[in-house]
Amino acid sequence: MIIKSVEIHNFRSIRKAKFRFDQISALVGENNAGKTAVLKALNSFFNFNEEEELFLNKSHNYGPKANTRIQISFKIDSDDIPETFSNYILNNTITLRFSYLYAQNKKEYHIINNRDLIKITEEDFLRIISKIEYVYIPTERGSINKINDGVFNKLVRKYLEIYTSNRDTISRHVRDANQMLHKNILSKLEKLIESLYFTNDVSNFNIAAPIETDYSVLLDSLRLSLISDNGNYFLEEYGSGTRSLATIAMYRAIAKLNDSIVILGIEEPETNLHPQAQKKLINSLINSVGTEEVQVIFTTHSTVLIDQLKHENILLVKKVKSSNSKFISEITQISDSFWQNPNIEEFKHYQYFHYKNSDFFFSKYVVVCESKNDCQVVEKLLRDKLGESILEVSFLDAGGKENIKYAYYLLRELKLPFILIVDKDFFFNYQINNKLEDSRDCKTGLPKYDYTKLADNQLIEEIFGGIKNRLLNKSNYRDLFNIISTKNILSMNYCLEMDLTCSKKAREEYCRILNISSSDTKRFELLSKKNAIKKIGTLMEVLENIPNRSLPESYQKIVNYIFNDIKKYI
Repeated sequence: MIIKSVEIHNFRSIRKAKFRFDQISALVGENNAGKTAVLKALNSFFNFNEEEELFLNKSHNYGPKANTRIQISFKIDSDDIPETFSNYILNNTITLRFSYLYAQNKKEYHIINNRDLIKITEEDFLRIISKIEYVYIPTERGSINKINDGVFNKLVRKYLEIYTSNRDTISRHVRDANQMLHKNILSKLEKLIESLYFTNDVSNFNIAAPIETDYSVLLDSLRLSLISDNGNYFLEEYGSGTRSLATIAMYRAIAKLNDSIVILGIEEPETNLHPQAQKKLINSLINSVGTEEVQVIFTTHSTVLIDQLKHENILLVKKVKSSNSKFISEITQISDSFWQNPNIEEFKHYQYFHYKNSDFFFSKYVVVCESKNDCQVVEKLLRDKLGESILEVSFLDAGGKENIKYAYYLLRELKLPFILIVDKDFFFNYQINNKLEDSRDCKTGLPKYDYTKLADNQLIEEIFGGIKNRLLNKSNYRDLFNIISTKNILSMNYCLEMDLTCSKKAREEYCRILNISSSDTKRFELLSKKNAIKKIGTLMEVLENIPNRSLPESYQKIVNYIFNDIKKYI
């Protein structure tokens, strides 16, 4: 019995959200976006007593007149719940709802039968989820230590309970040891106290153990330590990452003993772990959910952890501006049908993204370019306009126009604000044999395109659909730009380095840097040195030495458009 899907209404910064969980799921996004709110909502559902005070003082309230509603659908086996409720199972799923009415300080529980809402008692609610234990693990060191102490004591007691269920062979030895201790030592201490007792009354002192002495008297003194190459240390002396893993292991053990499921809501398990240790951590988490005895849901700011997960295991939590409050939390993830898109090959999707840093998950805006050079140039130009706000923007190198689609589909699904920047050959083939060299103008060296038909590119169909024919015969750059920019895609007039040579000042700088005589400043001859003019060091030096007003038209239009678009989100 694990969580399949969740709906949250009016809880903290979450007005309305619906999402899925797998056996391992990561909540990612910038600071204070609402990731913790999801874990706390789950804790409210399973462990209301731990959150009750925050409901009473309305810290969990989204708005003055908004009641909280948390609805969870569980994937179950037929023996996971009491027989009484088996007729509420539909497609191996049962759905429960917890509501809190703030005006009455009142809880309500419902079970969903098809679309019918049936009120149930709290006792029945707890019976249905009796095989689930949800544990919220915060980042604070002290809190984790308390949790570890509690779960360790619980695990030991449960194990001994099972071990001694048929025959308790331990307690007899404890009683014998107690009797020996009393006979040989404590009885003498009793006499010593009696001899020093200042009264004429005849009094006898007795040092006694509990009447029913059994093995439980030893349990409170037990502590868990971890032996490593560095020595033997108690668990509380290790970092939060190690302690979190130990907590998972102990709760897995309890789940096995109880034939139940434990759901762990962990805050930033990567805290205080270096990157290699983080990789070990995420591998351990992934391995821990190999069976259905445990489900792990965690928040993270670590790209190292994210890079090890499939994108279907990631939920993006974003801040969205709201007129009624400072912000609301929006939670997005790829849809169930994402991989059914015939234009997406799952293997190639991950082949592309596994080589990319996942910091775009934490950004407020993403710029996708065809190449690393394009990313660096656009970033440099935007930095001059945005200043420190550039740190809120991620630049994603597609590594070629054929990979643009993977960035496009993922960012669209996650509803992350983004812009695509492509070369013109994304839209139109080169005029002769679709080859750059064959299609160069003999005077300028710039390529010519076939504007009568669009390039064979499925993404054009996806983006432009019924208006794609409006792109035909758009040899004028401004006309093309005005159409495509409405669909969050921008184009160079040719490509990065060719466009730069369209600026007279840039051509002069190129010639100076490349030590070309003034007689060779014709664009054709400059473009023939294609490897030299596209080197990133050369590109950056040219840009550093020319004023913004001398940039080619395409550069100016692209940078101005992105600058104005980014301001909507930053």
